[in-house]
Amino acid sequence: MSRKILGLDIRHDSVTAVLVETSIKGTWIEEAMIQPIHQPTEIVKDLTFALENITQKMNISGSICSVSLPPDFISFRNIQVPFNEKKKIAQILPFELEPTLPMPVEDLIIDFHTIKLSIKTSRTDLFTASIQKSLLRHYTDTLSVFNIHPKLITIGGYSPTICMMRFVQTKDQWLCVDMDGGHATVIGVASGQIGMVRTFPFTFDESGTPIDSSISMGLQQTLAGFEEMLHVDFQPETVYLTGSGFLNSNFDHEIERSLECTVQRIDLVHEKNIGFKNDPPDSWQPAQMNNALALALIEIEGLHSLNFRKGPFAEKNLWAEHKKRITRTGIFFILALISAITYFLFDFIHMQQTIHQIDQQIDDAFTATFPEVKNIKGSFLQYQQLQAELNALKQRNLISKESGANIRAIDILNQISKNIPNEIDVQFDRLVIGDDDVQITGDTDTLISVDNMKNRLEKASLFKNITITSANRDQSSSRVRFKLKVQL
Repeated sequence: MSRKILGLDIRHDSVTAVLVETSIKGTWIEEAMIQPIHQPTEIVKDLTFALENITQKMNISGSICSVSLPPDFISFRNIQVPFNEKKKIAQILPFELEPTLPMPVEDLIIDFHTIKLSIKTSRTDLFTASIQKSLLRHYTDTLSVFNIHPKLITIGGYSPTICMMRFVQTKDQWLCVDMDGGHATVIGVASGQIGMVRTFPFTFDESGTPIDSSISMGLQQTLAGFEEMLHVDFQPETVYLTGSGFLNSNFDHEIERSLECTVQRIDLVHEKNIGFKNDPPDSWQPAQMNNALALALIEIEGLHSLNFRKGPFAEKNLWAEHKKRITRTGIFFILALISAITYFLFDFIHMQQTIHQIDQQIDDAFTATFPEVKNIKGSFLQYQQLQAELNALKQRNLISKESGANIRAIDILNQISKNIPNEIDVQFDRLVIGDDDVQITGDTDTLISVDNMKNRLEKASLFKNITITSANRDQSSSRVRFKLKVQL
């Protein structure tokens, strides 16, 4: 399953957007663009205009969003606390920071991470970042107008540093310098940990070009602050550069000279070996795109970052956002389930009652048919029992095997019918078929007719001997009553 991640790098002079798609097949850049901001003083107005252009030109629907804000809006502090449990640190951090901040802590959103550069101390070093709630609210409200609800809100320039720590084999001590149109953000890394972040403005000459010496001085002051705050000898071996401020400038040599170290420009596309879905856009400049791309990579790789999505700005989870609707749907579902169970329960009971009634009817019919059977078994066995009784009944209706024949009652009737012609006036009253003989009772018109029947039945192949048991005239009807015994 593929995912789309949108990285938005918001600065005073531009908004950079990079849309990355990732799946099991790989990761590639789908779209990217830069939207300039011409009047940085109008934060909400110009950001709205920039986001409107971006959302019109890029298909960001269904994407996860990560955002970075201008670093000069953030207050950075390094402090120490006497314990290392993050829950305790979060509880006491506002009280520890309050004396060092120019505004009440209740007006700020604060995040932090711990620093462990030495195992000798029992205290924990912290790096903290704070932003005004009102300012953060301006950004989140403006983004929500375009249905953008970022999962991560962090500091501009911070994300490329995290990605470099993950993707590049770096030296033990190094700097990442992110420069936009008016500020430079310096991030110091030692022993694989971000130890300090500082943002400073640089000065321009009369032509509007940044003065190299002002940048060098800011870097020197940041290094001195790093050593003083963390009590380590910090000598960076490499300085990595990124940001739009380095596009048309040549600060590399000045930084190499002043810090006496190597300087490299960051290109995350090359370092991570990420491809483009189509050809790279003409506006693609690694220095300006690195931060937005790094925001997307942090989400893809699951990297930890400072995040101002806390407190009243915390990302709403599915339960919190849809609690009422989920609860209401759950109640309806439970009621429907109870109704279905009740229906099936009553239907089952009714079916059982019907089966019981049918079983009783079967028992009654069985008892009426075979009254001599006292031990009536269950329904399935009763069927087998009925079959056995029917087979026994059929056997009783057959002539005994001792007679040497297996004669059926219907065959006897057939022989009688075939051998007594229609012209003989005869009325049969009773026919009793025994094991080896048949008793025939009836009446006819004359005694001669009785003799004729006897003679004709003797010709039947099934009958051995015919005996006239009785033949008497009935005075009331003038008919002859007779009884014949047929030997089988």
